[in-house]
Amino acid sequence: MTGRSMAVGAAAVWGALLLCGACAQGRESLPFPLPTDVPFAYHLQTESGGDGALLEGTLDLQYGCLVVLPSWEGFDEELPPVVPVLPIAVTSWDGTTLEVNGESAAVGEPISLGGGFRQTTDDEWFVPEGCPPLAEGADEENYFGVGVN
Repeated sequence: MTGRSMAVGAAAVWGALLLCGACAQGRESLPFPLPTDVPFAYHLQTESGGDGALLEGTLDLQYGCLVVLPSWEGFDEELPPVVPVLPIAVTSWDGTTLEVNGESAAVGEPISLGGGFRQTTDDEWFVPEGCPPLAEGADEENYFGVGVN
C-alpha cells in the first residue's frame, strides 16, 4: 500500500467517523440498542415539545402493557384504558415504577402526563404486543403521545 492510498484510506475513515458523530447528535440520549422487552409503548423524540393536552389517571399494567386508567373530574363513567406512548430518551422502568420526564409513579398510583391523543401510529413508535390496538373510530382516541419536557 502506498503512502497516498494510506492517506486516502485514513481520510475516508476520519470522514466516516465525523459523519457518524454528526448523525448521533440529537439522538445521543437514546438508549442503544433500543429496548424491545419493555412493557410500555415509546417513541424516539429527544427534544422538548409536544401537544398541550393532559392525561391524568392511574398507572396500570394490563396484558404486559402499561396503560393509564383515565379519570377526569366530573366524569363518572368508566373510560377505556389509554396507552401512553412515552419518549424513550427520558423514560425508565424498574419493573414496578415508571419514570418519565423526572416524574415517577408505581403501578396503582396516580400519574399525570402532558402530550396529545393520537389516532394514527408513527414509524418511530414501538408498541408491545400486549397493548390494546389503536382505536379506529373518529371519536375513539386511546393512544396518547407524551412529550419531552
